[in-house]
Amino acid sequence: MAQKSSVGVSEFKRLITGDYRYVDKTALVYRLVSQGSAYFLSRPRRFGKSLLVSTLDAYLAGRKELFRGLALEQLEETNPTDPSGKPWVPGPVMRLDFSGNRYDSADALRIVIDSILRAYEDVWGSDPREISLAGRFRRLLRIMHQKTGMGVTVLVDEYDKPLLYSMDDPELNRDLRLELKGFYGVLKGCDADIRFLFFTGVTQFSHISIFSDLNQLRDISMRPEYNAICGLTAEEVRDTFPAELENFAQRKAVTVPQIMDKLAQWYDGYHFSVSGEGIFNPFSILSAIDSADFENYWFATGTPTVLVELIRRTSFNIMGLTDGIRAKKYDFMEYRADTVEPLPLLYQSGYLTITSYDPAFEEYTLAVPNREVKYSLLECLMPLCFTLQKTSGITVDDFIRCLERGDTAALLQKLKALLATVPYNDIQDGARDSCGSH
Repeated sequence: MAQKSSVGVSEFKRLITGDYRYVDKTALVYRLVSQGSAYFLSRPRRFGKSLLVSTLDAYLAGRKELFRGLALEQLEETNPTDPSGKPWVPGPVMRLDFSGNRYDSADALRIVIDSILRAYEDVWGSDPREISLAGRFRRLLRIMHQKTGMGVTVLVDEYDKPLLYSMDDPELNRDLRLELKGFYGVLKGCDADIRFLFFTGVTQFSHISIFSDLNQLRDISMRPEYNAICGLTAEEVRDTFPAELENFAQRKAVTVPQIMDKLAQWYDGYHFSVSGEGIFNPFSILSAIDSADFENYWFATGTPTVLVELIRRTSFNIMGLTDGIRAKKYDFMEYRADTVEPLPLLYQSGYLTITSYDPAFEEYTLAVPNREVKYSLLECLMPLCFTLQKTSGITVDDFIRCLERGDTAALLQKLKALLATVPYNDIQDGARDSCGSH
């Protein structure tokens, strides 16, 4: 068993060659390649999308040595996915990663795309003097195909990062959408040059024309067979980290089953399909196992300031975050740039998940997945309902402690102090609605 913690490591080669812990997801990677050629996957941030893209890169580039002992090794040997019928045929791969950059102008986006294309042009000998980025992209795909005689694998990681970056600037967001639409549109006319196409992102921008020319993409974001392609199941946690769980239990003076139960309360509960089992947030569960402690690991890496501001501007009922929100699939899976609603972003960003489904009405119930998200998110949203003075010291944790020790008197006292901060006459209708009051 590998010894190093894999928290924050998103490169497959580094995980395999660097003696890191690795949970084998390669059977699902093989399934993707063997059963289709163009996919889109939406998952929250830090859920392993980049690792999945990196694994696909290694597989389709024919890096057999990296898959020794993993499920995909035998699957590929027995039934190769290359049209030639030979296993581990190395093919050309182009990987476009839009994470880790600032997109405060259309020029900034063009610079990022230019740098990606130049790196491949240097390798493949394509002429970068083509005027348009789209033209260079098209030419590069054709050259890679012609020089190898094989279709190109195109992997786009965090395709929507520029759009998420500019959500609070409608004009900039529109400019970036138009730039991306023209660039991605190249892929529709290059079917003959492409073997495999895979997009990842947080959001599904289905109504803003970015993917209007890419109708060949198969959205697997809610397919039950791919529910666990990112994230970890309880069985994977138990089977991969027995020694770490035993150490965790000893440090907390409890049993391993008790540790698993508490880990589930804190970090489990994500469902990306109606019938799929619960999924642990991978960043949080790996961080907790590594440090043998319970903290808000995932939430602390990115405060949802844009979402909080969006909720503040709309009449969104934040009580539904814990009580449950009933919605149709299109209400939370389709982000619309022209109608800004919090629900799709809350779900697709990982602050809500599917808890039940009513087939009679084709209606889903969404709620926060676990303790980490529940209390951290409510802490961020409390100022929308109450104008607390910093000196008051009232927090969500104060209420939890009162409930845990059964101190009703202290609970009521804090509740009265909290309600006393609500302006009775001056509160706006929108803020009242946000708190679920009418």
